[in-house]
Amino acid sequence: MISKATFISWVRGLLKISLTNFIKISLRAIEIFPHLGILRPWLASFQNIKLKQKRRLISHPCPNEAPKLDPKQPHSLKIIEITSFNEVGNTRGIGNYLSKLFSKVDTSSLKFVVFIAFKNHDNSTMLPKYFLERSIYYIDAECNSCLTLIQQLSKSTRRITFTSYFHENVTPKHCSDLIKVIPESNIIVYDLIPKKNLLNFSNISNMKKYFAKYRLLKATNLYAISGSTKAALEAEGFHVKGVLKYKLIKSETMLGKKDKSLLVFGGMSPRKNVLRTVIAWDAVQREFPSHKLTLVGYYSNAAKFFILKFFKSDTHSVFFTGEISDLEIHHLFQNAELLVAPSTLEGLGLPLIKAIELGTPFICADIDAYRELVANKESFFNPFSVKEISRKIQSAIESPDKYITNIESVRIGTIDFSVVI
Repeated sequence: MISKATFISWVRGLLKISLTNFIKISLRAIEIFPHLGILRPWLASFQNIKLKQKRRLISHPCPNEAPKLDPKQPHSLKIIEITSFNEVGNTRGIGNYLSKLFSKVDTSSLKFVVFIAFKNHDNSTMLPKYFLERSIYYIDAECNSCLTLIQQLSKSTRRITFTSYFHENVTPKHCSDLIKVIPESNIIVYDLIPKKNLLNFSNISNMKKYFAKYRLLKATNLYAISGSTKAALEAEGFHVKGVLKYKLIKSETMLGKKDKSLLVFGGMSPRKNVLRTVIAWDAVQREFPSHKLTLVGYYSNAAKFFILKFFKSDTHSVFFTGEISDLEIHHLFQNAELLVAPSTLEGLGLPLIKAIELGTPFICADIDAYRELVANKESFFNPFSVKEISRKIQSAIESPDKYITNIESVRIGTIDFSVVI
């Protein structure tokens, strides 16, 4: 049972954060501690509250006309949507995945390609060097000239490829307008996680947008990033053209002494399973006093407070990196003793791929996406069992060589990215 003093300290910490975050964190805690389930109906009743937030207006380049094309080739244009690159600090996830795909594309195939990125007023712009010399048009739902641009582009376009179709800035109306007019529409689907777990939506508006776009999928050509995503789409009745090829590249590993850190990527999303991993580490930490659990990614002060309240051992053995660069992440992998990948749902699993490329030992949840990448059954654990996660962490620290996956054994996809552009 939770003591009165502990409960009061939790409440004081949680009052410092917004109502929205309090509800999300509390619902996630219920997944770990079922006896708190009596709070679920009360918390759920607040989920329809939409908090008004002031937006900071940031100016963006706004195109007034479509690119000039050869009138003899009225449908020669191809559009590639790259909204996921239009986020400050988004150097990982979808943006990182796409950067690797684009780096293999022959530039001659981009002769009649125009890039578009959907935005809203509180987004800033940061694009990889790859796109700096390309024609990029920023589409804003509230900008009349942008709506005119879409009409102009669609008349001259024979193919559009959405690389971040389910991004919240990509509006259903724009998708519908483009898909109806352009002869061929391709969509890269990363996962159907939001559909399986509604807690991933920050508000009701985003949830409505998601399902409106979901209903348009049948009118397009679908490409998945993994076999598990392809299977999930087919289970929903969709036809999938295939899985995009993703080539793993072996990187040089750093020789010498490791810093005895256990990496965990994620955040406070329930599917990332960070709370169970922290509790599992707490159970074995005393046996490995020189090791530390490194939580990579952004955690608010309230989230850190909440996580550490579950930790009974030395809290100095849990380290939060905050938002860090790709170079810093690369350095973490090179020096880490182990990667722990406890997610209960994933589309592909880029941290796992990074570990395989660098030869970093890892253990991971026994889920479909990871089973595609890992042949070694010893690496898997039940993500819903804290005891099993603890046992696997202990085993991996004692015998790390057993948990290294040979890069040659990993094959992802059969369809080259150039097919969809």
